Amino acid sequence: MYGAAKLREALRGLSFEVLDCIADHAAQVRTHYARAVAQRGGRTVVDMRCPAAAARFRALAGDSAYTYPDIEPILVHCAREVCARVPEAQECLVITPCERLAAYGRRCRVPRAQFLTWKAFLARPDVDSSKLPPARWLTDSPVPPGFFAPLSCAVHSLTGAQAIQSYASKRHANPPALLELLDCPGGCHHGDGV
Repeated sequence: MYGAAKLREALRGLSFEVLDCIADHAAQVRTHYARAVAQRGGRTVVDMRCPAAAARFRALAGDSAYTYPDIEPILVHCAREVCARVPEAQECLVITPCERLAAYGRRCRVPRAQFLTWKAFLARPDVDSSKLPPARWLTDSPVPPGFFAPLSCAVHSLTGAQAIQSYASKRHANPPALLELLDCPGGCHHGDGV
């Protein structure tokens, strides 16, 4: 929405420090899913990275043909690493694209982490949003479907509530090993928190 370099500069101007992950948490999460697929016992593994999509799918499709692995979203993995490096006296703000992911993060009780949406961050009294560069509406998702493409298994990707509902309402003769789910159409963006 802002461009990484300009956003970093603006946040530093507001006295925030931007921290990056050292570990490749996306690769680690992908490895967890590869293990879940290997142990699936003929059931389809459901992507749990997007709490809204996973909850929507489970409510519609149930558990009989699906397995819902206990794998935290990538952002929570990142928060665990980054917040562990933050001194105890400092805040560690973890910004999420939607309220569902922020709520999920809060339930994970990551030490020193405060999960909040971008809108909630902008509403803080110590944030002067007029000092941020102009935002632009995203047309392409920064987190598009296709995360599981490197895995050697059948993956079916669904984005958006309508696609998830449509898929969950039908029986599938050849179900995939893994079902990728993102609640925002086209990928993870335009959530209620941005």
